Amino acid sequence: MGTGRLCPLWSVAALVAFAPLSEAPAEISTDGTVGPRVQLDGPEFAIGADLGTRAGGNLFHSFERFSLGPGERATFSGPDQIGNVISRVTGGERSDIDGTIRSTISGADFYFINPAGIVFGPDASLDVLGSFHVSTADELRFRDGATFSATDPAASSFTVAAPEAFGFLGSSPAAMTVDRSVLEVPSGQALSLVGGDIEIRSSVLTAPAGELTVLALSAGEAQIGDGAMTGSAADVGITASRIEAATQGTTGTIRIAGDRVRIENQTLVSAHADFDPESGGEAGSIAIDAADLIVDGATILATAPFDGGGVVLLRGDRIQVVDHASISVGQGLAPAGLIAIDASDLSIANASVGAGGPGGGGTIAVRAGSARIMNEASVSAGGGPGAVGSFIVISVADLTIDSASIEAGGPGAGGAIRIDADQITIRNGRIDSTSIGFQRGGEIVIFARQRLEMDGGAIGTQGGLASGGGRITIAVGQLLDMRDSSITSSVSGLPPFPSGANAGDITIDPPLIVLDGSRIIAQATEGTGGNINIVVESLIASPDSVISASAGPAGIDGTVVISTPEIDLSGALAVIENAIVDTEALRESCAARRDVGASSFTEAGRGGLPPTPDAVLFSPYVFDSPAPGHESTSPAAESNVATEERRSAIVLALGCDNRDL
Repeated sequence: MGTGRLCPLWSVAALVAFAPLSEAPAEISTDGTVGPRVQLDGPEFAIGADLGTRAGGNLFHSFERFSLGPGERATFSGPDQIGNVISRVTGGERSDIDGTIRSTISGADFYFINPAGIVFGPDASLDVLGSFHVSTADELRFRDGATFSATDPAASSFTVAAPEAFGFLGSSPAAMTVDRSVLEVPSGQALSLVGGDIEIRSSVLTAPAGELTVLALSAGEAQIGDGAMTGSAADVGITASRIEAATQGTTGTIRIAGDRVRIENQTLVSAHADFDPESGGEAGSIAIDAADLIVDGATILATAPFDGGGVVLLRGDRIQVVDHASISVGQGLAPAGLIAIDASDLSIANASVGAGGPGGGGTIAVRAGSARIMNEASVSAGGGPGAVGSFIVISVADLTIDSASIEAGGPGAGGAIRIDADQITIRNGRIDSTSIGFQRGGEIVIFARQRLEMDGGAIGTQGGLASGGGRITIAVGQLLDMRDSSITSSVSGLPPFPSGANAGDITIDPPLIVLDGSRIIAQATEGTGGNINIVVESLIASPDSVISASAGPAGIDGTVVISTPEIDLSGALAVIENAIVDTEALRESCAARRDVGASSFTEAGRGGLPPTPDAVLFSPYVFDSPAPGHESTSPAAESNVATEERRSAIVLALGCDNRDL
């Protein structure tokens, strides 16, 4: 996603706040380029085919000005053979739509472009029988290469081809604002908003079982069919609004894209399907693509009561999911769907990301450069009783779990968790796959190419009453550092129903392990404790640390195997002689050399000044080794002459003291 002229969302909001809808009477007038030049009278504006030009199934209209006030309505009409009603505004004035845009042509899609800007007000509404596409683009482009331009009308063509894309020719397209509006199209149809910066406030946008698209560009092209964008993007702000492709039965698709996209303040983005007696209901999909995406206190969901499917795709350079935000798929009687997040930098704080429901766990896939899950955040995928397990896969360079959790468990089978990272830090957080029912605990696989550091952290899997615990595999390239932390595989059991299942195995393979008040445990009640296999070069453990594969009194303990590389120590050992040196012989030697200039190591004390202002202050210890017949020229000696009387020479390995020298 590229970047172009970026206008901060607060500045867009400020401009709109100080540029309200015009209080002057609404005005609609044609410009005479595709039909007669007329001034239309309201409040009921009749716009028939005779005011435009027809080419095959396309009906073209061109307006000099187009605005609607409260209670006013513009009605477009024409033959039933019309498939597309295409309108442009060429006069350079913004369109303020605070009334109703209506089309009586059955099944006809409606296209409206005004490069000067578009504002939908509190009384704006749609009454069309097909899709509705609105844009601040310069031109509408067709499949045969023709264009219908609002900035260069003379260069336009009237073609029979279908519209294909919105084209933005400059670098500063006008903004589009939807303020307290309700914009809805019929079931199965598309609703598209494509412009420069787009601001949606306290509004409802609905395309039941259809396609709802919000795209912000500063230059380039936006495809009408799939929402693909080329060029550079602008900003999208959605606050306190509902963006829905929900319906009874099959749900549609929602696409949102821009440079900086902010979805906040209890906004709901929903591809939820209500129950349908015939189909049961099928969840839809949501795709959000931005360089900088912030989901702040908003809800994004793709769910259905019977079809648990649904897909949420988030892609961006920087993604933040914060402040009680929620992203979820599933909740139905079928297995949950997919949540995929692809970011350079990901932060999930005080928020939840979940793929699961009664019908079974879903899949959460995260790929990021750096990922932080913190402040009571939860990333979870789990199913109901009897449901299949879920799957969480995280591939990052740097992962931090701080006072947060990654979980793949629930009443059903524990799910699988796989984490692949360079560096993993767990502080007061946990990675867990537990079945709280009767099924097996899930499997946890962790690869840390450099370090896995745990401080108050937990990695664990627990099996249900009738099934075994899950397996834990941890491979670390450099260091596994555990402080007040645990790695456990266990089996639950409650009197009078103790579990006879076996605990899962734990395999750990790092060069160095440090255990400080920590535990590595594979524990069962009446079954067999799991096997713990540790391959390590160095293991440092505090006295209160525990490595155990125990079982209850009626069970069988597992095994603990700690393997280290085979090293031949004989070549590095030497026997030291027991002979004791006679110190009296050394004393005579020192006395004989009393007046000879010998080397000495002298403690001289601090004090004095460095030789020059930018020089260092020399050490109080002086190693002095003068040549015979010469005085020491050590700078330290010269600067500490006043302390000479309290020097104590230390002669190493000679056994001498000051009395001998």
